[in-house]
Amino acid sequence: MYDDQSWQNVFSFVDPFLSRRLKQKGLKVMLGIEKKPYPSVEALRDIQRMMGLMNPKVSKVRPEELIDARIIRKLDESGFIDSLYDSRKRWPS
Repeated sequence: MYDDQSWQNVFSFVDPFLSRRLKQKGLKVMLGIEKKPYPSVEALRDIQRMMGLMNPKVSKVRPEELIDARIIRKLDESGFIDSLYDSRKRWPS
């Protein structure tokens, strides 16, 4: 995927701490490590900080207002997501 040097080149305008956090979170999402892809306010705040360096107006947006987890919550509560990881459990047809 991305080695440390190429990641630093891509995100060279971001401070090192934020770059490491974005790399850790970003790679998890890209690799599909998150079983239940609920939106993360923390991840949106990290992206907001990065974008705020280029456009200060971004800082005025509240990440909580951008998230709508109703669909993923409904899939999760129905057991659908868990059934994707359990080959013995079949989703009702």
